[in-house]
Amino acid sequence: MLHILFLILKIIGIIVLAILGILILLLCVVFFVPLRYELSAESKGDLKSTQLRLKFHWLLHLLSGHVTYSDEKLDYKVRVLWKNISGDDSD
Repeated sequence: MLHILFLILKIIGIIVLAILGILILLLCVVFFVPLRYELSAESKGDLKSTQLRLKFHWLLHLLSGHVTYSDEKLDYKVRVLWKNISGDDSD
């Protein structure tokens, strides 16, 4: 009877360790995969002539996007997994 209890506890322990191993692997991926970006800016001394461009991606392009600012207009497009978020702001 006692060996059946130990077998059940052994199986539960293996399952718990497997789940913890997967969680640790996911945390390592989140913390150690670099965020890649490219930023370029240009200005002739005033705000109207300022132009900015930012492109970024992370984790095999699962999070990616670009942001541009020119002619006092901000435009951005971000993709998270398969969802697109875009906007245009002209203040």
